Amino acid sequence: IAPQPPNAGFDTYKGVGTGRLNNIVGAIIKWLFTDAGEPGKNDFAIITIWDASNNLVLNASGNLTKGNLQAHQE
Repeated sequence: IAPQPPNAGFDTYKGVGTGRLNNIVGAIIKWLFTDAGEPGKNDFAIITIWDASNNLVLNASGNLTKGNLQAHQE
């Protein structure tokens, strides 16, 4: 992927977190966002959420149809 300037030094942001879902502690979320340059139509996202019992609650992925992911160092 070659995002347009300004160069951020990365084009993919991947993460994981824990928190509450329906006020129950122990939910897990994982995400991956990619910035494929302007105007954002090729930017991609994956978001997956599991509840505290490890049941898959959300598994969404695809290219953005609205918006624009932008990688910036600051």
